[in-house]
Parts: sequence; structure tokens; C-alpha cells
Amino acid sequence: LMRNFESALELMVAEGVIESAEPPAVLGLCQLRRAQRSGGYELWNPHFTFLCSLVWPVIESYWLVLVALLFVFRQGITLSDQAHCLLCIQGFAKTLVHLGHVHYYEAASEEPLRKALQTYAEMGVVSWETLPDYQGDPAVALVLGPEFDVNQLAKLVEEVSSYRRRWREQEGAEDYPEHV
Repeated sequence: LMRNFESALELMVAEGVIESAEPPAVLGLCQLRRAQRSGGYELWNPHFTFLCSLVWPVIESYWLVLVALLFVFRQGITLSDQAHCLLCIQGFAKTLVHLGHVHYYEAASEEPLRKALQTYAEMGVVSWETLPDYQGDPAVALVLGPEFDVNQLAKLVEEVSSYRRRWREQEGAEDYPEHV
């Protein structure tokens, strides 16, 4: 499996789809950056376009979770258990899909959103803590990780957004201020 992965990476480097930097674990999407500067998908390598079509829905899912978390934490909303949290994020994601801010409907599906939320919990962006509810009873709630605040979360949203199909130069938070 690793041999196949390495040969695929070598092929993509040879075709100019990606570039490898030092240390070798760092990859740059040089065609994405060139296409952003020149302004069109038609200038892309067809292999790169195909790879992006596989990856973009996943990126959209991770972006949707971050934008939902940003909205939740800016509004001071408390999300209690993981099932309820995921249901709220999915409703938020479907709203953005129907408003046309997301290109891939499958990005708003339960499984990719759950995996994205789980990944952000593993990264320490968010965590589940036991807090007292409005009656004083213990309840599990989603909170920002100790190393994050709303401003850092907004920067992370910007970073993930830069890899979305619709680039930040064409779409920004001002396009949907009531959600972000």
C-alpha cells in the first residue's frame, strides 16, 4: 500500500500536480496556486482536476463543520451531546447547501460531518466536557479546545476555505454574514 502511495506521489510530482518541499512530508499544491493566480479551472492538468473532484467534497465537509462551530461559539450556543451536535451541524450544512454556498450536497451528509468533527476533536480544536446544565445537573457539552479561541477558529476556517472549490477571492464571509 505504501509503495503504491509513494509511486502515485512521484507521478504527481513528475506531472507538476503537486510539489514536494523539505522536509519531504510537506506537499504543495502548485497547480492549485497557479490556477488561482491565472483564474480558471480550464488551465488545470486533467489528472489534478480529477483528484480535486474526489477531495473537494471532503474539504467542504471539514469547512462546513468549522463554519458551524464558528457560528455556535460566536453566538454562545451550547451543544449538549454528540448526536444533537451532529444533527445541528448537519442542519446548518444543508442550509448552506440549499443557499448555494456549498458545491457538493454529499458534504452535508452525516458520516463526513461526523468524521470531520471527530478529527477536530482529536486535533484539540474542540472537546467534550462535562458541565452543569441549566438545572445544575452534569451534562456533556462541546467546548473550544484549551489552545483555541474564536479568532483562531476563524483563521482555521480561512485556511480550510482556501482549499475549497470556490476560492476566497470569489466568496467571503460577507457573502453570508448571517451564518458566519
